Amino acid sequence: ETFEVHPEVVKLFQKHAENDHLLSFKQFVEFMASEQQEHDHDRNLMLFTAFKGQESGLTLKRFDRFINSEYNNIFDQKYKKVYQDMNLPMNQYFIESSHNTYLEGNQWNSFSTAEMYTRVLHTGCRCIELDCWDGDDGIPVIYHGHTRTPKVKFEAVVAAISKVPFSRSPYPLILSLENHCSIPQQTIMARIFKQYFGDLIAMPIKDMTVEALPSPEDLRHKILIKNKTIIARGKSGTIDPILVTKVSPELSEIVFLKSVPYLPPSQTKGDMNVWEMSAISELTLKKTASDELVKHNTRQMTRTYPKGTRVDSSNYPPFWGWEMGCQMVALNYQTPSKPMYINEAFFLDNGKLGYKLKPKIMRDPATTYDPMTYSQPARKSLVKKIIVKVMSLRRYPKELREYKDIEVSIAGIANDHKSFKTPPKLDLN
Repeated sequence: ETFEVHPEVVKLFQKHAENDHLLSFKQFVEFMASEQQEHDHDRNLMLFTAFKGQESGLTLKRFDRFINSEYNNIFDQKYKKVYQDMNLPMNQYFIESSHNTYLEGNQWNSFSTAEMYTRVLHTGCRCIELDCWDGDDGIPVIYHGHTRTPKVKFEAVVAAISKVPFSRSPYPLILSLENHCSIPQQTIMARIFKQYFGDLIAMPIKDMTVEALPSPEDLRHKILIKNKTIIARGKSGTIDPILVTKVSPELSEIVFLKSVPYLPPSQTKGDMNVWEMSAISELTLKKTASDELVKHNTRQMTRTYPKGTRVDSSNYPPFWGWEMGCQMVALNYQTPSKPMYINEAFFLDNGKLGYKLKPKIMRDPATTYDPMTYSQPARKSLVKKIIVKVMSLRRYPKELREYKDIEVSIAGIANDHKSFKTPPKLDLN
């Protein structure tokens, strides 16, 4: 039994057990208090009972199982449930988002599949992208235009989405359309949406006086389509004769989030409907005045996406968008990488349902917050000291064993970012 357990865990067990065989409840409580700094008697009893099985105490193997269980995870399990207010306007939340959802690999010649939408939706993602192009047979397709990626039928993608739109989360699903289709094929798209989604489609807001979007709770089990419409930008509510030549009226009438170019508040001066939203690339994001964008996002919605030169489907750091209050920071989900690991950890919060409330300073319309210059020290009562002790490593790839240090980083705005490395003394062989 000891052969299967890491030496560090064996030492910890032997330190608290009266003998090498069992850890009694009293000894388990002492371990939780001295090592884990946990003093909840009822929780300790629940854990001890759950892990001891038929024995009178914890065996080494069962103790090891507890050490590596979710109950001993650094992530506080109480945040695995929804605990945030879900009744605020939906622009007040960060929303888990995917870029070019249909791709299985790179942006040039990898496979395009409808199955990728199923996989991504099962993660809890709430904004997925559909790149729509005219099909040669008159039926729209989805693929990465002007590349060697294969084409998948638009209807096949919609059918796949219709089977699992709320499999992981009940909160609204946003379909972000990159629409290159002709008006006739856009009309076919609209009819396919209606055929498969029916009453799940959230119909557009008509009242030009509305000053806030509905909440995620208001839009539970609803599908929101993001695209251009035939209505002119701003609060006039008039039909734009140019857009009439580019957008199918049948598709326009089921668009909930209207795509418009980004303009800062100093230029729009409040003449925007709350359902008008913008999409900007990571390059534009880095050039945009951060204080203006933060202020813009207290009322509007913004989606960011990777720059076009990321042909390998690599990702940019998601905090570039989050720190400016951008709700949808779209990433390439098919690429395991540090940005995706950060994204996954970020959305573990609030039940892992794809919606996470933004900090209050990013929700206040009167905010003067600028992440690029923010350096105000936190109140002492809010300062947290984190101590990480590296005991051992598991499943460490042999090809990486030349790197004998562990890096721990805090990701966030520039003023918060810190990185530490352990001394290179670990024996990984």
